[in-house]
Amino acid sequence: MLPPSPSDDPRPESRFDIYRGPADDPAPREGGWVASVAVILRPGSTGDEILLIQRADFDADPWSGHMAFPGGRREDVDRSLLDTAMRETREETGIDLATRGTTLGRLPVVEPESVRLPTLSILPLVFSVPGSTMARAVSEEVADALWIPVPTLTDPARTTVHSRPFEDRVLTFPAIGLDDRVIWGLTRRILRDLFQRMA
Repeated sequence: MLPPSPSDDPRPESRFDIYRGPADDPAPREGGWVASVAVILRPGSTGDEILLIQRADFDADPWSGHMAFPGGRREDVDRSLLDTAMRETREETGIDLATRGTTLGRLPVVEPESVRLPTLSILPLVFSVPGSTMARAVSEEVADALWIPVPTLTDPARTTVHSRPFEDRVLTFPAIGLDDRVIWGLTRRILRDLFQRMA
C-alpha cells in the first residue's frame, strides 16, 4: 500500500513532529556542527514526488556524487535550521520555499554512523510545494535535481545493496536502486523514516 498524498490528508502536518523554531534545533556535538535538509513533496501524476539532488564530484566532499536532499551546514546568517534548509534549497535548486512551500514539520535528527565522516547533526524538515514547482541544479555543488515518484522509491524491486571499499575489505549497505543511481546512507535513512510516517 502506497503512502497517501498530502493533498488527500486534511492535516498532513499531523504525520510529522511539529517544528517550533530554534528551540527544536539540535546543539552541535563536541567539535562538530549542525545542518538541515529539505524533504520536499509535490503532487505528481502517479502520486507524490520527492526532490533529490545528485551532489557534484569534489574530492574534498565526503558525500561527493551522492544522492541527497537539498540542504547543508548552518551559517551565521541563518536564524534557525528552517532558514538553513530554505536558503540551501534556493541556492542549490532555485526553489524559494518561503513563497512556494508549506512547512509540514520535522523528522528526527540524523547523524553519520561512520567515524570517518564529519561530526554533524542533521535536522530534516518536511515541505510541500505545488505540482507545478520546477527544480534545477543552480549551484556548482549540485550535478542534477530530480523529482522521483514515491511509488518508485517504495518499490520492493528497487531494494539493493551498495558496496564501498573500507581499508582492507568491502562494506555493503542497504540501498535503493535508481537505474544508474543509488540512494543509501543518510538519505535512505531519512526516506525510511518519512515513508513509515506516511504509511
